[in-house]
Amino acid sequence: MIIQTFLNSDLFDLDLDQKDSEMLRRVGNSLNSTLEGIVKRFNNDEVDGPQWVFIDGIVDPFRGRGYCTSVEERLFVTASSSLVTQGDTEGTAHPNNKGHAIIGQVVHEHLLEHLVDTRPSAPVPPENPEAGAPRRRQAPRPIDPEARQ
Repeated sequence: MIIQTFLNSDLFDLDLDQKDSEMLRRVGNSLNSTLEGIVKRFNNDEVDGPQWVFIDGIVDPFRGRGYCTSVEERLFVTASSSLVTQGDTEGTAHPNNKGHAIIGQVVHEHLLEHLVDTRPSAPVPPENPEAGAPRRRQAPRPIDPEARQ
């Protein structure tokens, strides 16, 4: 009851407006550009070493699902939600559980693309050609880093 009274009072004013949203977008875009540049520079400097992958495509699913959208659509933690769940407002504007799930899916897709070769090594004949049984899919095999040149 005390927290709810505080949230409804004039003392608690952490609403984000359009100006705040634009600032967060600029900072996020700048951070992403910096990270992408670091990955490119590292990969150029370490030709014979491990290669890094910048994971892009995370921003797109978040468009139109920002801080001010409905609870069902929102992919970010609000100030009041952060206060209730972790006792402070430090979680404000970070991805919520749905947002983290989307990030996880994008990262998963990049991992599959860059770490695992999902192509079958050879065609697998059907077990019973007369019955038209479906072909079994072979398990993915790791990519040979030497073959990626």
